[in-house]
Amino acid sequence: MTKHFSRKSHLIFPMRRLCEFIVHVKLVEAVLLFIACYVYPLESRDVFFLYDEDIKLHRITLSGFLSKYPQAKVHTKNIERLLADCEVDRPIVVVLGDQLLNLAKRLCRSQPIVFAHVHAPQLTNYRENKNITGIAFELSMRYFLQDLRRLIPEGSKIGFIYSSELNHYLTTEMDFLEAEFELMGVRRRVQSRENLGEVVKELIENEKIKALWVMPDPLYNKAIFRKLADICMQKKVLLVTTFESLVKEVDAAFALAASYFDVGVQLAEIVDKIERGTDPQEIPLSQPKKYGTYLNPQVFQKLGIAVPLDLMNREKVTQLVNEGQDLVNAGKADQALDKFREALRLDRKNSVANYYVNLLEAQENYRQALALLSSGNEIKAVPYLVSAASILPEARLKLNQLRQELRSYSEKLYKEGIAAFHEKKYQVCIQNMNLVLMIEPNHKDAELYKEKAEKRAKAVEAIR
Repeated sequence: MTKHFSRKSHLIFPMRRLCEFIVHVKLVEAVLLFIACYVYPLESRDVFFLYDEDIKLHRITLSGFLSKYPQAKVHTKNIERLLADCEVDRPIVVVLGDQLLNLAKRLCRSQPIVFAHVHAPQLTNYRENKNITGIAFELSMRYFLQDLRRLIPEGSKIGFIYSSELNHYLTTEMDFLEAEFELMGVRRRVQSRENLGEVVKELIENEKIKALWVMPDPLYNKAIFRKLADICMQKKVLLVTTFESLVKEVDAAFALAASYFDVGVQLAEIVDKIERGTDPQEIPLSQPKKYGTYLNPQVFQKLGIAVPLDLMNREKVTQLVNEGQDLVNAGKADQALDKFREALRLDRKNSVANYYVNLLEAQENYRQALALLSSGNEIKAVPYLVSAASILPEARLKLNQLRQELRSYSEKLYKEGIAAFHEKKYQVCIQNMNLVLMIEPNHKDAELYKEKAEKRAKAVEAIR
């Protein structure tokens, strides 16, 4: 984990002393000292992560954040009192959801606030507070259109029906994307549910829409979604939504939803920028960068629409990752690991699957190390701790303690490795030097002998 720093309000070395220093040492050394003192001061700033533990997507976002920022202080209780005290401690405050953002805006006037899962923050006055930045809840329409363009013909119309000012604003993005994707948006704003059936009929029969895009709106409930799905199936229109649950529950054809784990990673990246000295007002509002794909193959089959293989694979990866996360939360690590590994076979760059595979493997290696240590096998425990230490702080601590205890034994291993080298037992030498380097990573002579032994072993193998 990269060490984070924050600015100090005073300078450690006055300029006069710095000038005197330059006289006595090399200029390069003086510049490095200046960087160490002024650009990367010494203290790290507290980070408070505030969320609603009853909301699943909040819990997933927290996991993503902690994957990059494990030292954050997580809070779910007494948040109002906590925020009221923040003006004194001046932490960076991370909040999820409109409600917590509004509370933070009211109570925190100066310290940085970073938010996520806030609907269309552009429509609010959040930028009046220059200490605030964050990530909007909504995905860019671009992601939907680049997939829809492959599922419906060029020049097709996509219908939108909504009642809220929020959705009226969000659908204006379509105006800027129509030419690029060769698809046309047809928008209808209605006042009540009573008008909905009439408007749907008009869009299908008169406008000849090929897809109906359902956005989060007060118009809709589950029963209405069900009716829309039936109508779309009859009229061979794709029902598109941002609600992944509707794909399974009411036969929507297609959905995209933000990868909430990756939203947490994005939040950590913003916090890192602030810790390094960037003002929140200099960090533009962003949207989720990664998303999950949800398809209903039965609907596409009934509509006679062929789904490209890569879209099917993306949907499968999304399903596997979601199932894996649920298994992790249920404490079923082995089953979760199988899901994430299967996801990586389809998408080796999937950040969520990669993280959980590394985490779960590290946890298993740490358990193996503790078992070996409890049975007195310190040397056998070292490789397991080395493997786990890059992920788990507790493994790093245990490894450092063990290294101190094994320093004298590493010298014995080193000498035995040298003897094996001279006896032309090169694999034994390599094994010994590997263990020495696990105990003392900066042991240069062990590195040298390991390299020599590897070269000799290759030469012997070539002769055979």
